Amino acid sequence: GHDRLPDKAWSAGGRIGYDDDGNTPNTQVIVLDYTDGAPVIFYVENLGQSLYTELDGMTLQLQAHEEGAVWNTLADDLRLDKEDFKGQSAEDKVLTVYAALRDYRPKLETLSYEAALGCTVAHRREARGPI
Repeated sequence: GHDRLPDKAWSAGGRIGYDDDGNTPNTQVIVLDYTDGAPVIFYVENLGQSLYTELDGMTLQLQAHEEGAVWNTLADDLRLDKEDFKGQSAEDKVLTVYAALRDYRPKLETLSYEAALGCTVAHRREARGPI
């Protein structure tokens, strides 16, 4: 935790990922940037490649994400397994991930935000549930 305000803050949201008549936002992202902290990582379904980009002075790591729970994908990316979380409370699990994130710096291409927008791909969710 921090006992001070973040160096920078950024927020965005809206209805993302669906081309329908809905008008209720389904996504809200808030980034509190502490320059001495863990990286800011977004797992993005319609991204063709993982990359770094900068937006409003903050470096963002965008990870291409195909499916599954983001928590599980993040734990896999950090090389954490069930044993690393055994016996921990929910809060301690978050602290374990935070500690692993502090040193997590994959080798990815760095693109401008405008160039990163060009890396989007069409993404369709697999239909699930009753027919």
